[in-house]
Formats: sequence, structure tokens, C-alpha cells
Amino acid sequence: MPKKEPLPATADPNEITNTVLAVLRNECRITGALGPQSHLQKDLKLDSVGLLTLSLEVENKYRIILDDDPDQPPRTVQDVIDLVQRSLTASNATAGTDNSGTSESMAVLEGVLTDPAQSQVFPGDTLTDAILALQNCRDQFALQFMDRSKTISRHPWSVVSQSAMARAAALQRLGLQPGEAVTLVMGTCLDFIENILAVLLAGGIPNCLPTPRLSRQGDYSSMIQSRLDVIHPVFVITEERLQDKLTGICANQSHRHILNGEAPAALDEAQSYTRPAAVHAHSPALLQFTSGTTTDPRAVVLSHANICRNTRAILHRLPGNLEDHSGFAWLPLHHDMGLIGGLFTALMAGGSITFLKPEDFAMRPALWLQGLSLTRATICPAPNFAMQMCTDRIKSADLEGLDLSHWQIALTGAETVQEETLRSFYHHFKACGFQWQSFTPVYGLAEATLAVSFSAIEKEPGFVSADRLALEQDRFQAGDGSRPLVRIASVGTPLEDTRIQIRSATGALLRSDQIGQIWLQGAGVMQGYRHEHKIETRPAENVWLDTGDRGFMHAGELYIYGRTRDLIIINGRNIDPGWLEHAVPTLPGINPQRSCAYAISGKDKPTESPGLLIEIEKSKDTNSDYELLLDQIHTAVAEASGFLVAEIHLLKTGSLPRTSSGKIRRTTAWQELQQGRLAVVAARLF
Repeated sequence: MPKKEPLPATADPNEITNTVLAVLRNECRITGALGPQSHLQKDLKLDSVGLLTLSLEVENKYRIILDDDPDQPPRTVQDVIDLVQRSLTASNATAGTDNSGTSESMAVLEGVLTDPAQSQVFPGDTLTDAILALQNCRDQFALQFMDRSKTISRHPWSVVSQSAMARAAALQRLGLQPGEAVTLVMGTCLDFIENILAVLLAGGIPNCLPTPRLSRQGDYSSMIQSRLDVIHPVFVITEERLQDKLTGICANQSHRHILNGEAPAALDEAQSYTRPAAVHAHSPALLQFTSGTTTDPRAVVLSHANICRNTRAILHRLPGNLEDHSGFAWLPLHHDMGLIGGLFTALMAGGSITFLKPEDFAMRPALWLQGLSLTRATICPAPNFAMQMCTDRIKSADLEGLDLSHWQIALTGAETVQEETLRSFYHHFKACGFQWQSFTPVYGLAEATLAVSFSAIEKEPGFVSADRLALEQDRFQAGDGSRPLVRIASVGTPLEDTRIQIRSATGALLRSDQIGQIWLQGAGVMQGYRHEHKIETRPAENVWLDTGDRGFMHAGELYIYGRTRDLIIINGRNIDPGWLEHAVPTLPGINPQRSCAYAISGKDKPTESPGLLIEIEKSKDTNSDYELLLDQIHTAVAEASGFLVAEIHLLKTGSLPRTSSGKIRRTTAWQELQQGRLAVVAARLF
């Protein structure tokens, strides 16, 4: 943990009083009589949210942790003032001391600027100016696309920027005004990228939605309609083949104009482009639906500064000279890892990146690694499941001539990092030059733009052996092998301009090795959510955000321990559903990666019970011997996890609902089971 700057042993009591009163008036919205003797709840009517706001704002202003007694919380304003004075004194006494490796240290991590790669990373805070700056980019740096035949097309950034300016001028001529939303429904191609850059240049706010072939939603039209109702775009830019379909979806929305995004741009129109004066660092730049968005869609509102500063922080983590790096990506461009982690990060660096269509990767995973080998890319992100797909489906014949020795940074995120998956991938491809230390587990979320923390680059990924029974009691304890263990990956330390805390359900700051809710603060925190044509909340850079994720800090690094909403609580023990899913055995017709654990609860149940949904391979669909299979699964899960599953449902392949990034939607899966919407092949209650 970074050393704190020295603080005064005492502070002027009048100054502290004025600060606390100002927070109550300005942040907690207290009006009327207010003084040191005011009771926080009886007089000021502060609820739990108000009390938490007061605590967080005061901590932020003084850069301290209010180490109050949860059994005797402050009752009056004077109690808060006294607590600030005590905390200032304690903070001064410990200033300059690094206790990050002790169990008594507080669960706080703050990102600092490391030695960045020597480069010309764009220094500004608007994507508009970053795109315009690409006109001066040397032709050796380009946007590239690889097709199924492994043919690579190359487009220098300077030319892409000119084409985007021409398209932006056309949008301005059609009447697009700064601050208006534009939805793009296109696959991974040059036209998509030129169009999204054009929207940004014109001052519009782009939003990207999947094409039918990339959507995992059962009812594509309803999904698109629900999201358009949130975005309210003035234009929908799409592929020619989708124009009729989207025109039908928008038939009752006369204000939405469907544009053919594949129509060529007239480059001479770039001369008529005018940069909108209204676009500045804090203008909205992107409306990004979160990966878990379901029946009540909300889009994260990200500003130009959010994206520029987050991508710049990512680039500052890269070793060596940035010009020596290049990227490769197959993740969908409607997903934040593909759009922000791939396109916008390369744009900010003015560096080369190669895109493969996600449907091509899904059909032939070997194309991904062959593309990495051909382009000699050094950076490529991918979720855990992609590594598993490569291990399972790439045969020895496809390894001939494959060279992965230059792949320095294999960013692994978007879902739980499984050590077994990474080791299997490493052993499968180490003969091709892939190195174990290339794996770089990371953590992020759409509400923080993209990236929150990175593990150390070019060092072996870190895992801890955690005592499972201690984890169930919300604490980390290194296992000694006498009881069941869980291996958990470190996701490292925060990026610059980012601060992380672990807090209890009531908002109290926890200590290292205690499991709680992950809160963060920093330059990447969203402006708010777009919901029904308005921004619902407006977090700011100095406001703390509850991520909804759980985790702990150990030895100065962050470890993720599932989602709060997914927890299964059995007799007071907090069970991560991932344990149960990981315990599903690999049997003929069964793939543990296609399983979903959920909680069964009801009025007649004193505690929750676990259930399992498991997809079976197509070759197994016609096999009627499901009773034996159910018995084998039930026994294996009990032996591996120590829990008796109350019910198991076997499903047809492809039945489980997933996010756009491939993660299973546990809550939605359970809801669809209750509604009878899942294709159940066999089931049993135990």
C-alpha cells in the first residue's frame, strides 16, 4: 500500500466542525437548524445511506479512515467531529508505515503511477481529439482485420481517421446534434469502427448492440426494442442486411432513422467536418449496457474523460516501449472488453491492433492463436472460458508452426479465473512458446469504464490456497491441507487514479483478510445510469461506488470472491456458487463449464439449499439413462464440495441464458426454470 503523506497530529477543531457541517448541508442535503449537538438520526433524520455518505465524504476530504466502534457509532455531530480528530491523530502516528502484509492493516488499496512505457500516449481527455490526432499517426501503425482464411487487411490509422471525419460530416449534415444518442448494430468490421468514430467526432453518444448472430437472447427483437427504449437514439446505424429487420422493430418510433453503415464515405467530405465546441472532457461519450443486463436494462453513462483516463492507465501498466507492443482481439465490439479494452486503448496509443470476428473464433478457436502467431501481437485479452475452449478443441495438428513466444500479456478477466484452466492451457501450448508468466489476471466492470486492477505483468500469476470453511465465515485464512482448500487468483493492485476498499454490508471498513463488498473510487467511475431517457444517478470521481462484487485484500493485493447477489447462504455459511459448479464432474456428455448453481428458498425452508442446472452435450440428448448420470453428479458434487445438492436439472445444450461475454446469468436461469422456459431433459429432487 502506498505510504501516506504526513498529516498534522491535530487539526483546528473549528475547521473540522465547519467541514463536517458543510458535508451535512451539501452532500447529505440537510436544511434547517444544524449544530454540533444535533442528533444524526433524531434531529437530522439521517438514514443508513445518509450516515454512510457522511462517513465517506469526511474520509475523502481528510484522506483518513474513520475507525469507529461498530457497537458504539457516533450519535451526534460532535461525535463525528471528535472521531475525525482521533482518526487524524492515529493517521499521523502511522503515516509512512506500510502494513499491507499484516492481518491488522485496513483493506484499502490505492493505485499509483508506475513507470509507464515510453510512448506518445494521447494526453488529452476527449476521444474526439484523440481521433483527430490519428491523422498524424505514422503508417506503420494500423487497424487490421483477419478473416477465416487468415488473410489480413491493413488500414493505417491516418486513413481511418480521415474516413471517420467524412462520415461525421455526413452525420452533421443529417442533423445529428452534440449529446444525441446513436445506436450501432453491426459486426466486427472496418465500417463499424469508422462509424463509431464518426459518431464521436460529431459529438454524438454511441451505443453498440449485438447483431442477431452474436445475440444470446431468445427474443432478439424484444431485446433490441427494450434497449432502444432506454437509449432513445436519433439514428440506428446497421448493416444493409439488417436494415429491414431494424426498420420493422422501429416501425412505431418515427423519430428513429435507420442508416446503412456500409455505405462508402466520400473522403472529400472530411473537409466540411467541424469539431463540435460543446464536446469536453465530462461530456457523455458512450452508453454501455452491463453484461448482466436483463429484463430492466440500464446503460452505464461514460464520459470522454472516463474512457481516456482509464485506457491511459492501462497503457501505463505496459512494460518497455509502447511502440513495440501490438494487440489482437476477437471479443465482440458491443462488449466493453472488446470496445474499450481493444479499440479505444489502441486508439489512445496510436498503436496497431488486429481484429478477428467473434463468430469466427467460436467456430474455429485455433484461428485466434494462429492470428496471434501471424501478427506477433504482444497483448490479447480473453475470458477463462476461451482458454478452456482452446485446450479442448485445438488438436495437435493445429499446433504446427504456431509461435506464441511473443504473447507477453494474456489479460484474463470478465469471469472467475480458474487455475486449473490456466495450467491446462499452459501445458497444452508451452511447446509453442507460450509462457506461464504471460497470464495476467485482471478485474474490472462497466461501471468503472473497464479496468480496475491488474496483476503484475510478466510475473507468474498469484494464487492463494484458502481454507474453505474460513471463507464461508467471510474471512481468508491460508489453508494447511487439513481441511478443504479453494484456490483463488490475485487480480493485483489498482490502476492509477483508482482506490479500492473492502466494506461490510453496513459500510464499515474491513481489515485485510476479511471478506466484504468491494467499493471503488477513481477516474473511471461512471457518470451514472441511463434509464428511461434520463441519467438515474451521478457518481463522481471522488464518490465511492459499490461494485456488487465481494472479495478481500491479502498482502497488498485484491482477490475476488463472487457476486453478492449470487451467494447461497446455508445455515449461516456464505457459499460461492462457483464452488458447486466447479465440483460438477467431467463425465461423458457433461461439461462443468456449462453448469449453474442457484439457491432454493421459500417460506417453509429455514435456510437456502443449492440446486444445479447442467447442460448435456448433444450426443447425450438421446440417451435415456439419466438416472445413473444424476446419481453420479450428486455423489461427485457432495464429495468435492461437502454439500448435498437438493435438486439437479439436466438441460439441452444451449439452454442456459448467458451474457454477451458468455457468462451464465444465474438469477435469470433460476427465474426461467421457475417459469418453465428451460428445456429440461431430466431432473430429480434429492
